[in-house]
Amino acid sequence: MTTTALSAIQWQSPQMLGISLLIGVLITLAVVLLYPAQVKLLPRAWRFTLPALRCAALLALAASVARPVAQRALKEEEQGAVVVLIDTSRSMAVQDTQRTPANKVALADGLGRLSAGVRSRGEAFALIAPDIERLPILLNAITQAQREVGVAQLQGKENEQAQGRLDEAALAFTQLTKSLSAAKAKLKKSPQMVEALARLDRIPPLNSKAGEGKVDLAERTIAYVRERAAQFQTESDEALYRSNPQVRATCDELASLTRFGLVEQALVHADGGLLARLPARAPLFGYAIGSDVTPVPLRGAGEHVRRILLDPDGGKSDLTGGLREVMDLLRYQPVQSVVLFSDGRQVGAETSIASSLMGSGVRVYTVSPAPPIKDAPVRDVAIDRVTMPQSLFVGETLNVTAELRWSGLSSKQTEVTLRAGAEQQRKIVRAEDKGPVHFAIQMNDAGPQEVTITAAPVEGEISTENNTATRWVKVLSDRFDVLLIGGSASWDFRYLRNALTRTQWINFQSVFLDGDNSNLDLTPDKILTQDVIILCDAPVKGLSPEQWEAVRKTVAQRGGSLILLAGQAHLPQEYTGEYLSEFLPYRRSARRTGAAGSGGGGAGPVWRTWPGEEPEFRAVPGPRVALGDFPSLDDNAGISGERWLALPPVFRFLALPELKDLVEPLLVERGSGAPILTRQRLGRGKVFFLGIDETWRWRSRIGERDQDRFFQQLVRAAADEPYAVSNNYLAFDADRVTIAPGEAVRVRARVVDPSSQPPGWQGLDVDVVGAEGEVVKTQRLSVVGPADSGRYEGTIGGLAAGDYRLRAHGPDATELQYPLHVARSVEAEMANLSPDESLLRRLSASSGGDFRTLENFKELPGQLSALREREPRTAEVRLWSSWYLYAFVLACLGAEWALRKRFGLA
Repeated sequence: MTTTALSAIQWQSPQMLGISLLIGVLITLAVVLLYPAQVKLLPRAWRFTLPALRCAALLALAASVARPVAQRALKEEEQGAVVVLIDTSRSMAVQDTQRTPANKVALADGLGRLSAGVRSRGEAFALIAPDIERLPILLNAITQAQREVGVAQLQGKENEQAQGRLDEAALAFTQLTKSLSAAKAKLKKSPQMVEALARLDRIPPLNSKAGEGKVDLAERTIAYVRERAAQFQTESDEALYRSNPQVRATCDELASLTRFGLVEQALVHADGGLLARLPARAPLFGYAIGSDVTPVPLRGAGEHVRRILLDPDGGKSDLTGGLREVMDLLRYQPVQSVVLFSDGRQVGAETSIASSLMGSGVRVYTVSPAPPIKDAPVRDVAIDRVTMPQSLFVGETLNVTAELRWSGLSSKQTEVTLRAGAEQQRKIVRAEDKGPVHFAIQMNDAGPQEVTITAAPVEGEISTENNTATRWVKVLSDRFDVLLIGGSASWDFRYLRNALTRTQWINFQSVFLDGDNSNLDLTPDKILTQDVIILCDAPVKGLSPEQWEAVRKTVAQRGGSLILLAGQAHLPQEYTGEYLSEFLPYRRSARRTGAAGSGGGGAGPVWRTWPGEEPEFRAVPGPRVALGDFPSLDDNAGISGERWLALPPVFRFLALPELKDLVEPLLVERGSGAPILTRQRLGRGKVFFLGIDETWRWRSRIGERDQDRFFQQLVRAAADEPYAVSNNYLAFDADRVTIAPGEAVRVRARVVDPSSQPPGWQGLDVDVVGAEGEVVKTQRLSVVGPADSGRYEGTIGGLAAGDYRLRAHGPDATELQYPLHVARSVEAEMANLSPDESLLRRLSASSGGDFRTLENFKELPGQLSALREREPRTAEVRLWSSWYLYAFVLACLGAEWALRKRFGLA
């Protein structure tokens, strides 16, 4: 059994010692004066024992007033813990093939795999190498002291402490440079090193009067000397690699390991591993940080583990967030230091370092398993970014833009191949090429189609896993039902009708109401089947109240959309009253339309007309509108923006009064910012309002390209998202084809003829079918809108990684299937495999630790041991508030009470 020894007592409140002493004296006097009369009949020994017990208890309480404390020696297991964090993101599974022979030797030496003295740098050079590394440290101390002295002089004061540090550092620097310069006589076999050391004689004295020029000269000279020293070491290591077969075999074995494999060697190897060199009873915790934070056992049955049973497959790496989470988990455990093994890649998280880490007092030592960038830069080509639409219609062209990331492969080239369905294209891309590579393929097969972009492997690249990117595009065959109702034979109406007639992905119907008694010849039920209804200056009286009610139900209840195109004849001046005005984007108060050419200012909408001979009003996207919320004029966002700015101007636009709440301006007039195209929600659907009737002017010089594109994109934005798969009875879709494990996919379905649903039908079920044909689960979708709407939606999740099919069951035994792939994507993690040393340096510097690669890893265990020796070896025990005092007082008073009862004393 171990015992705990307490050292000499100290006082936390020494100013209370006088009061404590006074209380003790009074207690002693009271016991001496009052107690003898009670025990005079007892045997002699007990006459002293009982007062002594009372006096001891009360004196201990009196002493507690001054708060006595004692120092207790800490056991090894009670001292601060060492926490080992291992990055398990996918980039840690890479093998760094770019290592040079010299770097391989440095790696083997850093991991302690070379025998002592094998990596010789020459006796003379070995003696001066530590002194060369001291030069920048002393120079930094000199410059810091110079700044402090300079600040004091500007304030008219003297800083004797800073001046003393400056003189001391300057003297040490001068002595060190002279010593190094004198050592050049022993390095005659390396003329470059001799010439570098000779330059140290040219550094002038660095005292308080030394200007920036002298300091800059010293910095350049030191950098040159260190560079030559590194070259000297490199040459020695290369010679060792070539001449020593045993060293070469060890180096090649280590170089064949992945970054994670090298981390495992640095931790568990019996000779140079970190675990073997830590105190056996030191608290030790291990965690893996990647996509999640998970504990990693590093000891078992009193012994260190021999393998790290982890798989580096994380799709993201949150180093700073993982470090914060681990420190929170260990908030009740004293932590001495943290050792983080990572290549520094931070993907899917912020790279900012929380202030809580900086002020925690725990030193973080970061270790990169990748070779130093300056010695062995990564050579790799990767698919960095892919831009393409998520869906398009059968017969449309799929435009794909791929951006490649080149690292260390100048003057190389690769063949990039795009495969989409049964089609493919190839293009040659060179490392010197600027900008992305573009592909365009016509999609003729309906349904979800896999799109793969592959860059052919390049000789010498670090990994080919990031040479391929996979996406999915939904090729839609389900057409929109679009109804166009016109009320005036304007050019905009004619061009809109022509554009929609040529659009392959809609079922289009056009009606022109041009007479006083002309009425819409469509039943309300037929109107209810439309996805988009366009009223191009349509007269109000052309639709019956029942038809107007069907229009409203189509939007508000069935989720359709309504597009209102303003004109000179009917819209918006006829759209009055509370019923029809809910379609309009502005408030209803005193709505009247001003005369053409008036400047506005009335309570209703007013046509503003440019007074000059040439039009000047230009429509542009609103300043606060997100990309994709307004009709694009090209699939490329940059080209689309340029085309909007280049559109010909118009003479007039409808100036709207105050907009309703939640109405969004999508297009505005460039000069005034007045809304031209707006969008608002009405129930489950959307209503768009366009306040110009001269889009035909956009055809100037370029024909129908921009005007047709605008109207098609407007219809597409207005319509409900089309369904990926459909037949004559059922339409079915999911918002994604690929999800990660644990994520959910939103699915929806539509019964083409809602009246075909049998009475009492409970709803639409979707089976999740596994790769072997087994039904994994069944999900019933919820009805959207009225019970007879025929629309259903829901979410499906909780699936493990694998390939599935979603099978929807409609009425009359109708079935549709949709592919679903559940997999964790590592594309973002693998896009850039170069280590991020800057993040690791910032993490360590913010906590007082340091950064290193595995090439100089062998010094870290000794550094941790030295830090452990400097840590306090004792813990403070507060006697005045501890169980020691409570037990002592209770024991004394209890013993006294028992004896008094024994002797029959009151």
